[in-house]
Amino acid sequence: PVEMIYALGKDYLKVTHMHDNCYMSDAHMMPGYGNLDWYAIGKALNDIGYEGVFNFEADRTYVKLGEFRQTFTPDFLKLYVELGKAISESK
Repeated sequence: PVEMIYALGKDYLKVTHMHDNCYMSDAHMMPGYGNLDWYAIGKALNDIGYEGVFNFEADRTYVKLGEFRQTFTPDFLKLYVELGKAISESK
């Protein structure tokens, strides 16, 4: 992803589909739970001056909460906001 971020630049990169994976499938895990280097991704986005949208599609993590989803939904969403901030502030 890092090389693609630099190749596209901020003029072409407007929405970033955010989820982690294990390189074997489109796993849709929360960033940090797979193999992607989120520090490097965040740094690349910061380097190009990315101003686009983070589209978190890490539903597999959320689904695994099962019957606890209703209880933790507000906290879970806050966690995604904080993850987005941390990734975008990588330098």
